[in-house]
Amino acid sequence: MHPSLAACDSNREVRYLRLLLPLLLAMLIFLPSKLAAQKPLVEILEQIEDTYDVKFSYSSELVAGHVLAMPLRRWTVKKWRRYITRKTSLQFKEVAPGEFIIASADPIVPEGMRLRIVDSATGEGLPYATVSIKHAHRGAESNEDGEVRLTTAVPQDTLQFNMLGYQPMELTMMELKALNYEVRLIELSHELEQILIARDAILPISYDQTRGYFEVQPDQLNLQNGWGEPDLLRTLQGLPGVLGFDESASRLSVRGGTPDQNLITVDGIPVYKFGHFFGMITALNPYIMDDVKVYKGGFGAEYGARSSSVIDISNSSDSITEFSGGVGFNLLSLHAHFAFPFLKKRGSFQMSARSSVTDNLQTNSYRNIFENIFQYGKIADYRDIEEQDLLNENRAMFEYGDLNMRLSYRFKEDDEFSLTLYNSLDAFQYEFEIDQSFLTHQTSDDVDSRNTGVNFSLSNRWLPWWQTKLSIVASEYQTGILSSFTGDLSDPFHIRASMGNTMDNQNVLLTNHLQLNSNQTLNVGLQNNRYQIRFNTLFEQVWEEEDQNFDVELSNDVITAFADYDIDIADKIFISAGVRLNRINQVRQNIWEPRFSVLFRPRPESPWAAKLKTGSYKQFVSTLILEEDDSGLNLGNDLWVTTTLTDDVPVLATDDISVGFSVQDKGWLVDIEGYFKHTVGLSILNLGIDRPDDQQFSPGEASARGIELLVQKKWRAYRSMFSYTFSKVEYLFPELNDGRSFTPSQDRRHVMHWTHLYRLDKLEFILGFHLLSGRPFTEPIGILKRTRPADGETYYLLDNSQRNRRRLGTYHRADVSVQYQWIRPKWQLKTGVTIYNAYDQANPMDRRYFVAFPEENSPELASVSEISLRRTINFFVRVEF
Repeated sequence: MHPSLAACDSNREVRYLRLLLPLLLAMLIFLPSKLAAQKPLVEILEQIEDTYDVKFSYSSELVAGHVLAMPLRRWTVKKWRRYITRKTSLQFKEVAPGEFIIASADPIVPEGMRLRIVDSATGEGLPYATVSIKHAHRGAESNEDGEVRLTTAVPQDTLQFNMLGYQPMELTMMELKALNYEVRLIELSHELEQILIARDAILPISYDQTRGYFEVQPDQLNLQNGWGEPDLLRTLQGLPGVLGFDESASRLSVRGGTPDQNLITVDGIPVYKFGHFFGMITALNPYIMDDVKVYKGGFGAEYGARSSSVIDISNSSDSITEFSGGVGFNLLSLHAHFAFPFLKKRGSFQMSARSSVTDNLQTNSYRNIFENIFQYGKIADYRDIEEQDLLNENRAMFEYGDLNMRLSYRFKEDDEFSLTLYNSLDAFQYEFEIDQSFLTHQTSDDVDSRNTGVNFSLSNRWLPWWQTKLSIVASEYQTGILSSFTGDLSDPFHIRASMGNTMDNQNVLLTNHLQLNSNQTLNVGLQNNRYQIRFNTLFEQVWEEEDQNFDVELSNDVITAFADYDIDIADKIFISAGVRLNRINQVRQNIWEPRFSVLFRPRPESPWAAKLKTGSYKQFVSTLILEEDDSGLNLGNDLWVTTTLTDDVPVLATDDISVGFSVQDKGWLVDIEGYFKHTVGLSILNLGIDRPDDQQFSPGEASARGIELLVQKKWRAYRSMFSYTFSKVEYLFPELNDGRSFTPSQDRRHVMHWTHLYRLDKLEFILGFHLLSGRPFTEPIGILKRTRPADGETYYLLDNSQRNRRRLGTYHRADVSVQYQWIRPKWQLKTGVTIYNAYDQANPMDRRYFVAFPEENSPELASVSEISLRRTINFFVRVEF
């Protein structure tokens, strides 16, 4: 444990216990209230209609007698529909934007059923409209008044209605009964308008004021980034306080943190590999995502093991009532996904897969990205050799893919079993050969990275106010680099370098959700995390007697008990208090994580709210950055480690506080928040500076502060999202920079994103503009001359004692996208072209320095600059049905 933590731990435990005792007593006082306050369903439906401007159609006798507990949370209409369906078995069908039919799951078919088909706009009967029973060769035609009589329908049937010039419609018998056997068909001339209104009503990112998280609409992801294909992590970079390292899609810095400080879960499976194509594409498959919650700090005690942010992804099965799927293609990958119910719709199965096409089809888009990734290092050097016609053979192969599957079965209303599989992999091979009279040289590089996870989950509602969930999760991450060099310049030589990292994580989680009453909830749980990690590096040469080898195996067990208590006072003040108690078995330490948040509204229905969040967050796994890459690929590979080496790899601990307010009203979303966070327990390996004590780890700490602004608004067919962040991040490593603080590479003082979307009939035009302050970089102040004690050889080092004292130029980029959508009742097609970095700006991204020898024994300081990805075009086609 870090010394500062060890010194304060005992005092903190006493203080936290004193704070928790009144809270626990209050819970015991309120617990006898047992059941949550309940309301008649008809009142709940009226409240939803007033709050969200929607309309429900139903018969009064259908909803009479249903009384439901009022959840504490402020839900969306989608979540309300799921909740009511689970509690009552009533079914919802959206027949027009914001208009729903509510019907019973067990309708009674009247003998000689009569129904009427009418025009939705005028209410007049439609003659000669046809009605047929789906999957059967039975049907009828309406008379001059639009009336039809059916005698062969049964409760399980689905009816199909067709009329020339009108949009076809399908209704189940229960839906038909809810409409009092009147079917309202919509003219095709109004179909496009209706669909556009429904889509325009959806904002891609919304904010849950009560819980303090952003919710992302997965089907809107492609509207917020310049890549054309849906990409969750690239979309999240449009939020204030979320920054991508370099131009990476997957390496996120949230409020000054590092990528490993972000907890990303897919159905409860922790993800350790975030990106494909060396981070340019997110490794999270977007096509079966249902709910995405994003916490930029201030998250509750149910989340642990990370100190900066939480991205919680759910692939829910609640909405799967019929077969659906889709296929797609772009210049980098193929994808397919499908979902279907089974066993009377109690069970469901989903699968989604992506695979690169870059191993067989190397488009200009692929070549642009490849050359940008390897613009520095040995592969860039080999490209120069190839241009000189000295390269005999050059082979590069890159491929990536991912697979997601989810099987679920609902035993009854709130009792469900699910099994989820997550798999992601990347493989890269590069070979070249030089065979000239003056030089023979062969090299090969293999890079392999994969992440596999599985989650078995079982939830059960024992009582109306008590629900439990058991999850058993296993996740494995593996990465490896193997490089070899053989040749004959004057004498034969052979060099071999490798790096490997394995992370095995087993996790058992039991959660109890208690609805104490209408205003109070309590979540308590127990979790056991086991981490087993190995990482190693090897560098060998035929003329060296000893190889340079670094090999470490670590294991750790963390047992955690947690509790979250929420109370809503008069719909004006929402308070959440929580705590996590962690027991690290290997070092026998107890570590507390208290958390608290409060939200205030001036009145219950007020569109704006003020908020305050604070908490302590501990992290027991983290990454070490290898700044010296013996493979020469310069990929910046991170090594996962876990806390057991208390002096070298301490517990990562963050304390933060944030205040702000948000407004959501009439299509506006405005959120302003200021924050301060302090982190101790950082550790960096192999910094590439002269270390006479041969110490391999450097401990340090970080502080970050900033102000964030998000403005989102829609006007009919136009939608805009603007975000701005002003922040400052500082690192302090006593052994670096002469003991002075310095700014890390993720310190960008000003970050601005502005996205515009406009719809014109079936076309969508998207423009995104991005402006960021320049990245800090280290300019050496000189060259250090050293002598190797073993053989007396002289070598030279860069003097990097003053780190990141300069900044690159301002980064700016515009992305343009044009998309066409063709919608039909059973399927839809979407195609488009996106232009990343439309005006081809060569933004400076990094500057690297090295020692050069233009003349023998005369070392000089030299540098090479890296620039951003230049203009890159991506084309895509996607069909969904």
